[in-house]
Amino acid sequence: MLQFPKDYFKDEYREGFLVDTTMKTVWAAELEVLAAIADVCAKYQLPWFADWGTLLGAVRHQGFVPWDDDIDICMLREDYQKLMKVLPRELPEGWHVYGPMCEEPGEQFWACVMNADSISIEEKRLQEFHGCPFIVGVDIFPLDYLPRDSGQAAAQKALFILIWKAVQLAGGKNQTPKDKKELEEALTGIEGFCNVSFDRQGALVPQLWRLGNELAACYGEADGDYLTCYLPYIKNDHFFFDKRCYDDVEYLPFEEVFLPVPKGWDTILEVEYGDWRTPVRGKASHDYPFYNDQLEQLRKKVREMEEEQEGKEHA
Repeated sequence: MLQFPKDYFKDEYREGFLVDTTMKTVWAAELEVLAAIADVCAKYQLPWFADWGTLLGAVRHQGFVPWDDDIDICMLREDYQKLMKVLPRELPEGWHVYGPMCEEPGEQFWACVMNADSISIEEKRLQEFHGCPFIVGVDIFPLDYLPRDSGQAAAQKALFILIWKAVQLAGGKNQTPKDKKELEEALTGIEGFCNVSFDRQGALVPQLWRLGNELAACYGEADGDYLTCYLPYIKNDHFFFDKRCYDDVEYLPFEEVFLPVPKGWDTILEVEYGDWRTPVRGKASHDYPFYNDQLEQLRKKVREMEEEQEGKEHA
């Protein structure tokens, strides 16, 4: 279990932004999840790197970006695939690995490791995760090679975009007849191109993202000079990195631990964030904090426990 100074969990202003005690416990809990993943990677000799906001935090803040609330890492596709095969059985009981290449498919293109499937205020859970009762996790992104051949690259990207559009249609709520028609046309087109068959009665998004992963992984190191995370790449033609950025690793302080970052972190951050040196407060790509809904569930649970206790006292 990771060790944190006693004062670590106090409210603190960083860059003029209040990081409260609750968020500090969430950060610590996420670092526990990351430590477990890192142990498995070390056991199987699988390199990994801090990525996205976690990479930015390591370089610019020596810890979390103050207004960030999650941990992101990345791996080369070959290492990522190996990890997906062994990680579920290596993690503690009750943990989950969600992803299109996993037994628990999930709804994302990448994988996510979660420490539980429900909130808990049991003593054991609170002790293991520094007082954090919430479900917390770590996102793991695969890095794929772009083919050197421009024709192959264009064809791969066009097909991936079709899969992505089908994901959006399949995952949309309150589908209109037009949506359903467009989805069926997209599914039929993908089946024809890829010689696959989707189970229309099953969950379509995991099936589509599994195929998307297989498509993104078509090319290896010998086929290309650049790496990308394929989902943001289809939205940004310039989202790729020279593969030499990941040839070596250095370790940077991050809160109370050290994280591996690729030697080309400067180039990577410029691609991901542009002017990454200038902090832009509150620009997370998701709702902050992520645990708001869980917090409401926790409050409801505490109220129910209090009412139950009052009932016993007046019985």
